[in-house]
Amino acid sequence: MHSIALVNEDATRNRVITWVIIFAMALIFLLPALVNGFPFVFPDTQTYLAPEGLRHIPQERTIYYGIFNRLTNLKLSPWPTVVVQSVLTAWVIRCFTSAFFSLSEVSSLLSLAFFLTVGTSLPWYAGQLMPDIFTPLMILALSLLLLVPDILSRSSQLILAALISISAAFHQANFVVALWAVPAIVLCALLGWRPSKLFVNGLLASTIALAVGIAALFTVNVFGGRWALSSSGGSTIFMARLLDDGTAVKYLEQTCPERHFAVCAYLDEIKSYHPSTLTFPGGRSFEVPLAGWFLYLGPLGQLGGYSAEEAEASTIVENTLLSYPLSALRAAIGNAFQQLVSFRTVGGVSLLGYPEWYGVSTAIQSVFGPVVYEHYRDSRQMRGLGFGWYEALNYFHFVILGGSVMVLIAYLGRRFKSRAFYGVVLVTILMIGNAFTMSILSNPAHRYQGRVIWLVSLFAGCFASAQIAGSWKQSHRRGVPYDGSGGA
Repeated sequence: MHSIALVNEDATRNRVITWVIIFAMALIFLLPALVNGFPFVFPDTQTYLAPEGLRHIPQERTIYYGIFNRLTNLKLSPWPTVVVQSVLTAWVIRCFTSAFFSLSEVSSLLSLAFFLTVGTSLPWYAGQLMPDIFTPLMILALSLLLLVPDILSRSSQLILAALISISAAFHQANFVVALWAVPAIVLCALLGWRPSKLFVNGLLASTIALAVGIAALFTVNVFGGRWALSSSGGSTIFMARLLDDGTAVKYLEQTCPERHFAVCAYLDEIKSYHPSTLTFPGGRSFEVPLAGWFLYLGPLGQLGGYSAEEAEASTIVENTLLSYPLSALRAAIGNAFQQLVSFRTVGGVSLLGYPEWYGVSTAIQSVFGPVVYEHYRDSRQMRGLGFGWYEALNYFHFVILGGSVMVLIAYLGRRFKSRAFYGVVLVTILMIGNAFTMSILSNPAHRYQGRVIWLVSLFAGCFASAQIAGSWKQSHRRGVPYDGSGGA
């Protein structure tokens, strides 16, 4: 009985230590937001805060991240939302490092957290009121359930499956990204990977989790009067993408004299459009592509908005793809490669200071009231303080990424056919899938790939930490003081 009590006491102590480490990592991930004085916001934050209430289904987005926001912030403060995001991120990384690299030392995990916070885009998404952080978390969850289900506890498997469901429900594109796990697993098998006995359980859990997420999307859209997975506006956004590529313009030029689509009245304006520059308060500016102009600054408003244009856009998209399949494919591949190398941590409209009349500003005031709004207006992001080193930050992250790639190349040669090797393969394919998916559904943007590119540095940091920990243990057993060189 005494020995059983000691075992239970040790297990309880280990669980407490594990959660202390997780919360410490989460706090480290939140340092940039804490320095900012307020969670980071983006123009789309306006929609996700659900200022019009949870009964209003957004035309362009799903309602579920709005529900998540409301459940975590209770209309009192946005901080609990990013705290939950950061804790989830820390927990998933803790599972990942333990399962693939057997890393559990406090020093290794906290050092890895500091490395990811200083050298990657992770904290800028974990501390942002956007669902973007859930895309890389879904990728890590899939890698764990598919490749190492035998190492995970039952409770961890359930949480990871729930995370996959939540991620799919938070953004429709995540379901498409998750489907890239199929060719990733096939490639792993071709490279020699052999599934464990529990692989079927992990595959079944992942499949059910994605099905639950898709069912959630479909259900809410049915209640909104639309029998589809995407919310109202999906076809309109895709049409804008095809207009920007030129394929939809070619189709409309050929068809407008006969079919008289409503958008035909703006065809000359669309054809003559040249990318313009939009300047925000503080002097920061960015280029507006044709798709962005069409959706937010151009004809869509005169056409009645997303809902009014959706049926016509669906017809145009379908006929454009049927009429010019090769042109559409070439454009999609070109956009995908452009998206694959577009991953600036801070770029475009990210982390701008928005004026009081701007949508995200009015949403924060409406949801949280004047006290929180004053904290928002006083944040470094809104005042434009401390963010003049945007480009320096981006260049530093590029250097870290380049170094991470070299570390991966060096270590993968020695860890060929290991669990970590196949983890790199699967995660890399899903990252490529993210680029292809987002470039097809929208204009290439740094934000889309920036939210997942930190996974490269995560692997590199884990490889380096495992090597250092192994060398330290080896030298410690021999009684030789460890000199930090990593060993031979």
